Amino acid sequence: MMATDKVKRVLAACDLRRTHSVAVAEYLNVSSSTLRRWLQAEGTSFKKLLDEERIYRAYLRISLN
Repeated sequence: MMATDKVKRVLAACDLRRTHSVAVAEYLNVSSSTLRRWLQAEGTSFKKLLDEERIYRAYLRISLN
């Protein structure tokens, strides 16, 4: 499984207001610098994935109302 997919799965289960890359890296049992390198190698970043998850959740809230 790619690092991007792993981070997306973690973010989907988290309270995004309190989530940061260090906590996600710890959950995945890697250092934050390793996680950053993996995501960079896949052409993305933690911030981008976090923003995508926030947008997705906002869309869901709007769709349900």
